[in-house]
Amino acid sequence: MNKAVKITTQYLENYGDEENPHYKYKGGETLFVPFETEKLIYEENCYGPGEHSYYEAPDVSKATVDALVMQYLNAYNGLEFAFSYITSSEVVSVYDMEWEIDAAEEWDKPKVLTVADLKKGIKETAELKEKHEYEKENKLGTWSTIEPVSFTDKVDNLIHDMKEEEHFFNNGS
Repeated sequence: MNKAVKITTQYLENYGDEENPHYKYKGGETLFVPFETEKLIYEENCYGPGEHSYYEAPDVSKATVDALVMQYLNAYNGLEFAFSYITSSEVVSVYDMEWEIDAAEEWDKPKVLTVADLKKGIKETAELKEKHEYEKENKLGTWSTIEPVSFTDKVDNLIHDMKEEEHFFNNGS
């Protein structure tokens, strides 16, 4: 791998609903997708006998990498309720990639994913999503035990928990 696509993303989350969306920015990440290039002759003998003009041919295009990253990041939710999008994408050397990874704070280390990793993740997530949808439709697995909780019940549970904590705080038991 002698080059990489450096991609920065932004994550958005919808705090509203489908009819009245209210999105908030919730962070993002930096990804590197390394790839190979091959040095090929562009024009033979352009600078004299035996002196050629060359170009680097990548084994995958930047546009393909960008599209795979978008599919990978949004494979489960699609673009509903929460999603990520690319804010910048550029080709860098592997040396620049390694330097950025080494220089990053531990909590903000860029991820390195190959094209094969992206394709595998997209496929596995699609299979998982299909399984979850089947379970939900047929009331199998964990989906059958989940009952919708009303807002009133949530508030009642919260007040109960707060009173219980206050009792333990005041009485020590």
